[in-house]
Amino acid sequence: MHEILSLGFGSKSNFLLTHFWNTQEAYFVYDERDVSKVSVNTNFRQLTKHNYEHLATVPRECVYDSPNEFGFVKRPWFAELSDSEVVGSSIAGSLEKIHKAPLDIHPYQSALWEQDEWLHSQSPDVLKDLEQFPSLPHIETGTVKHWSDFNRLLFDPKYLFPINFPDLNSEGSSFELGAEAFRLHNNEHNVWDETLRPLIEECDGMQGFQFAVDVNTGWSGFMTNYLQYIEDELQDAGLPVWVFGVKNTDGSSVSSLPNQKQKQMYANESLVLGSLKDVVSLYTPLPFKPEHDYWFASSITNMAFESLTLPTRLHGTSYLHMSDLEYYLKSSSGRSIFALDLKAKFHEKSDWNINRSVSFPTESPLSLSDLSRAPTVIRGPNNQDAILSNLPPSQLNQDIINIKDMGFPMLDTTPDDLSNIDTVMVTASSTEKATSHVQSIGKYMNTRQFRELDQDDVLELQENLQSYYS
Repeated sequence: MHEILSLGFGSKSNFLLTHFWNTQEAYFVYDERDVSKVSVNTNFRQLTKHNYEHLATVPRECVYDSPNEFGFVKRPWFAELSDSEVVGSSIAGSLEKIHKAPLDIHPYQSALWEQDEWLHSQSPDVLKDLEQFPSLPHIETGTVKHWSDFNRLLFDPKYLFPINFPDLNSEGSSFELGAEAFRLHNNEHNVWDETLRPLIEECDGMQGFQFAVDVNTGWSGFMTNYLQYIEDELQDAGLPVWVFGVKNTDGSSVSSLPNQKQKQMYANESLVLGSLKDVVSLYTPLPFKPEHDYWFASSITNMAFESLTLPTRLHGTSYLHMSDLEYYLKSSSGRSIFALDLKAKFHEKSDWNINRSVSFPTESPLSLSDLSRAPTVIRGPNNQDAILSNLPPSQLNQDIINIKDMGFPMLDTTPDDLSNIDTVMVTASSTEKATSHVQSIGKYMNTRQFRELDQDDVLELQENLQSYYS
């Protein structure tokens, strides 16, 4: 069945993954006469009652974030759910009741509920009064506070984990803060026996894992300890483990005189890479360029992230197993860190609406003439002949995965400025930019930043960093 298990750690990562899941929903087909080009079972699982009656199709994902970020996504959405099946906030010690002002529900999320309630009120055989079907409001830039505000899908509440730990989402919060949060969480909910193993045992032929983590915050320590705790099981399985380090643009490149907050951000990312050398098979930094807000920035990043990984969930000849796609991406350099460059536009236009480096926004993106030996995925509503005609003939088969007749979906959760984009080209390269980045952040891995490490530990981790670009 080629299943992939996703895990999200932190607010920015879950903004990205919410766009990703909304995009996957757009591939669903509801008429049995239609054939989907995308395998639903790759990234989704069936949620059933004890008598195996189908309840919902839910993402194959574990979601970790601070409690407020979940908004109303945990609202009980089927009557059979008992209180014992809902995972509560992970917190150590005694409970203290704190009265907080209730979260405002976003108009878009409220309208989704109204649609669900309206559908449930109709006859299952014949839907009446379709003209009264509640419409969805337009999402205005600047109104989205939480990723749950624009989430369209139902999740299995057993795999939603609100981690009640102060400052974990704060930029520059320490790696050790996240490590401590993980230790407390794992004591309460064993992440292997209670979380991952049940999900893995559901799979018939698992491809691998994709992790998205807020790499410059305390979530770096949480996810690193998470992976170290299950390292033996992962290595025994021999499955690809892809990590996408999500962060603000502020942490995407190292300035000459970084302040203390920036030093901690760089140190967090370097410790993730140094600690997980033998676990992570591919790593990609994905900073959000703050054009407007996380909703807008993560929508652009998702175009690259979703298109790059699209071959792993396709039906037919365009399908690539994660291990095969990984081999393809590493073919030009053999390195396990790579940068993404994104070009995106409406297929009828000649100019690119978006042309940027997604991994290093301050750097110039690769041009079409620079794509020699740079693995590239291109997708659009036609055969992309006009674009490919600008490339040397030697590149067309060797370095390009051309996904034909499958444009990027146009979604009502996409910002207006991006709503007409359907043609996407994403290039993965392990160039000097990636090498320079790893070398630079490694400078801030020292005993002053990590007082729990001695000098020998730091030297070993710095040697591990070199494996990403040597």
